[in-house]
Amino acid sequence: VDATAVDGGLWAGVAGPRDHVIVWQSGGFSSTALRAVGDAAAASGMRAVVMDRASVASIGVQRDGEWVRRVTPGWRVQLSAMGIDPLGAATVVGADVAAVIADGDLVMSARSAALRNAEVGDDLLLVTTSGRTVRLRIGLIAPDRRLRGSEVVLARSVAAGLGVNRPQTAVLVGEGPADAVDELESRLPNGFFRVLRAGDPPLPNGVLSSVGLKELLGEVEYRPTGGTSVALDPDWVASSIVSETVPIIGRLTCHRDALAAFRKAMVEIEEAGLAGLINPTDSRLNGGCFVPRLVRGPSGGFLSRHSYGIAIDINPSTNRFG
Repeated sequence: VDATAVDGGLWAGVAGPRDHVIVWQSGGFSSTALRAVGDAAAASGMRAVVMDRASVASIGVQRDGEWVRRVTPGWRVQLSAMGIDPLGAATVVGADVAAVIADGDLVMSARSAALRNAEVGDDLLLVTTSGRTVRLRIGLIAPDRRLRGSEVVLARSVAAGLGVNRPQTAVLVGEGPADAVDELESRLPNGFFRVLRAGDPPLPNGVLSSVGLKELLGEVEYRPTGGTSVALDPDWVASSIVSETVPIIGRLTCHRDALAAFRKAMVEIEEAGLAGLINPTDSRLNGGCFVPRLVRGPSGGFLSRHSYGIAIDINPSTNRFG
């Protein structure tokens, strides 16, 4: 680093930033894709840091053995979680995060902590897929942007014990060549990948993060009822979900705060003369809007946005995934 003396006895310098490339795949990487990411990193002189992403179920927060926030017994709330190797975490989410998860504690995002009045030193009580309760100490509360959209971050080995073992995102870090993205994309198998380089603008069709959804619509309690089906807190359903008629599709059951947007979208389609492209019966009955369930497929067990009543599947019988 070339440093220059400035006023007050301080020295200032500018270093060349370390480049990074982000690649992720909805549903998680296949073994072939994961190997391609590692090969591309090696060929570009970079290092691949892999992140596992999935949901974890929580029954509340305790401080000194007393409940700070507790869900209704028999129910749970869902948090988005990331598992990452502490050795690679420093370059991706910060050295302080890496140090905390290396000690076996977890890091919680500031906005998620605010939702449950959590503080450093509190215990987050989680439920494993087998129904066992696990208590983990909150060792750090960090800005959400640092945690890349996750509400909690854990060491990869700890996360795996909670069922968070789905590699979905990889960050290639280092002083790679300018064609690092081309190198990566040339090695990836066919599939629905997204590749971003440092400095690229955000995706225009991004969706709200998990915590953003909760801030907008409330953190709904749920319980599994078999397969991908879930039951939702009946009080939340009563205050949030309504049935109204929208153009083209007809009567639709959705979240009350989403209906105005759905209605406007249908009006725009109608005014563009494209209403004939929509099968209203298929969209209403087979797609629907409010359907309490988890996301289908290898999705990490997240509540579907249909559970919140904020998604519509158009022509689902012919308009398949992808």
